[in-house]
Amino acid sequence: MSDDVGKVQQKLMRLPVMKMIIDTCGQLIERRHNCYELFGNDAAEKCHNFELQEQVCVSQIACPKELEALKSCVDKNPGKEQAACEKHVAAMQQCFERFNESLVAAAQAE
Repeated sequence: MSDDVGKVQQKLMRLPVMKMIIDTCGQLIERRHNCYELFGNDAAEKCHNFELQEQVCVSQIACPKELEALKSCVDKNPGKEQAACEKHVAAMQQCFERFNESLVAAAQAE
């Protein structure tokens, strides 16, 4: 099983969009990774900002329309972003999941 995962990951790295993500967000991914290694069990709490920065960076490539809509909503609803922009957050997460699934499908099809 883990051998298959390794093969899929190798194929993922050959996809042009992954290269774009690595080129654009590589430093952020690296920082989050280092933070996780540094803090271990406390990583979720301590590395949250790095995780957010990485997600935003990847989202610019994966889900630009959804990211724009979410940013716009947050800007228009200061102080009540959470309630006002819930559906934008959900749309963003759905887009992200679809993007990840499409990457894996593309890698497996290669």
